[in-house]
Amino acid sequence: GLQAACASDYSIAQFRFLHRLLLVHGASSYYRMSQFILYSFYKNVTLYMIELWFEYYSAWSGQSYDPLVFTRYCSLPLFTFSPGTV
Repeated sequence: GLQAACASDYSIAQFRFLHRLLLVHGASSYYRMSQFILYSFYKNVTLYMIELWFEYYSAWSGQSYDPLVFTRYCSLPLFTFSPGTV
């Protein structure tokens, strides 16, 4: 009963509310996940294009680029654009 409802992620009082839960909140969750996946692809392509450019610029010498720059660049939008958990 009540303890299970308090421990769950979603709790509905009646099955007629299930329609709104699945269609409205499911659609918004699908949209957020698709945006996250697209951002991940963009982030990875950007990361490796910069590294490829740097290797070409350094004449394929094997010199390493500062990895902390990539960490800051790639993780900052994840924390700023992600919705807060309630």
